[in-house]
Amino acid sequence: MAGPVAGRGKLRIRVGTFDLVRSRSVYLDLLDWRRTVAQLYADVRANPSPEIGHELWRTGRDELFRSHPQSPLEDGDPLRDSGLPYWPYDPGLRFTSALTPAKAC
Repeated sequence: MAGPVAGRGKLRIRVGTFDLVRSRSVYLDLLDWRRTVAQLYADVRANPSPEIGHELWRTGRDELFRSHPQSPLEDGDPLRDSGLPYWPYDPGLRFTSALTPAKAC
């Protein structure tokens, strides 16, 4: 069946089994996931304390995996409630490194 279909106050266009509104929603959810992850990493890098940055990263990711429509965790997955398993922050595993430009070919 092709044509408009009423649903929840939105006009949906269906062509066969393809639902344009639902498809757009999935893409917008994915865009929001990517924007949120990028902002989370920017916030972590901006934090002057590596330990606090690590905690910010953990809580931010746990919230994304718990509640975002694009979460890779299935509904009912116990990790949605408990959070993802992470190693605790260890300052001994933190290091810095000098970067040098690559030679031109």
